[in-house]
Amino acid sequence: MRALSPSGKEVIQSFGQGKKALAASCQTTIDFDFMVTYVYGGEERRAQILNSFNNFFQQDVNSMPNVHSGNPTKISSVIFDNKTDQNGSLGSVVKQVLERAIMQTKNLNGLTSYGLNYFSYGSNSTCGNPTGGGTGGGNQTNTNPPSSNTEFTTDIDMSGLPDCFKKVMQRLEATHTNCVADYINAFTDGTPGFRWKVVGGGTNDGYNGITEAQNVNGQFQMKTTFYEGNFSEGSDLAVARTILHEGLHAYLTAYFRTAPVEAKSTYSQMYDDYISQKHPNLNTTEHNEFARNFLGQLATQLKLYGESQGYDIDYQYYSDLAWGGLTDTAAFKALSTDERNRILNTLLAEQKGTDRNGDATTKKGKSSGC
Repeated sequence: MRALSPSGKEVIQSFGQGKKALAASCQTTIDFDFMVTYVYGGEERRAQILNSFNNFFQQDVNSMPNVHSGNPTKISSVIFDNKTDQNGSLGSVVKQVLERAIMQTKNLNGLTSYGLNYFSYGSNSTCGNPTGGGTGGGNQTNTNPPSSNTEFTTDIDMSGLPDCFKKVMQRLEATHTNCVADYINAFTDGTPGFRWKVVGGGTNDGYNGITEAQNVNGQFQMKTTFYEGNFSEGSDLAVARTILHEGLHAYLTAYFRTAPVEAKSTYSQMYDDYISQKHPNLNTTEHNEFARNFLGQLATQLKLYGESQGYDIDYQYYSDLAWGGLTDTAAFKALSTDERNRILNTLLAEQKGTDRNGDATTKKGKSSGC
């Protein structure tokens, strides 16, 4: 099978063809991170897939006029001559190239599961910034961030959120004014600098939620998809924990997108951990940061929620719930066997109604209704 380029020509023909370079008076570099998930069999197969993906990406980039790869051996940056990242336009181009390379790789290798789960980038330009922001500030200048925690809260877009998640989100806000914003605000010096859209996504075998940065009509926002089907046997405590967990993902991702210099200083260990990885994984890196610094706040907010619902539960139980999504971290693995088993039983009880052995157990929260 011969792979085709986006223009319909064979890839081997599209490489380097049709490029008409102009003298570059300035350049904009897009440095980006992304996560692609796929199913493969064995290291040899993995190497073949990665090689195909890299080749398709590099060929597509280098077929564009006045565009070239910043690193021919690693998919990490793209350089645009004589262009600025107006309203995230260049970031969108890079994402589209990634998506085309994903489809070409999927078709060439006969993959049944292969997709882009995460994409985030920053830009540095010698061409000036038409939106008035500085360089390196993410895919666009964040021109209209919330001005207060109240505005952040009232502007959370829940129009696509299933009722079972919407009710818990509203209860979280009712525990005290601006609960979610104040919770995020505990790690910042000001109002959360992003607008948040939350939607439902059905069922996902791998994730309870996925959070991504978006550019919608020139406006920066974070979008979280919650997989409500994963909570059909779960409790409202499991839903609350997931909402708070993904809220932290939204905060960290938005911070590094819109204020990368400050973010690298504030979370220097997280940044160092990320760039030191041979195969960087932002999700894993953020989870390690959660385990280092955020577990106490997660547990506290869960306790506030539980008390608002009339639950008489000890703090240890909420602390155990806060480990949801973090059981692959080094911090969790460093706990004693008894601690790990207790935490896993708590997480399974609230999400599945079972213990580690698959036996039915009693949830302490109410049924999620999902």
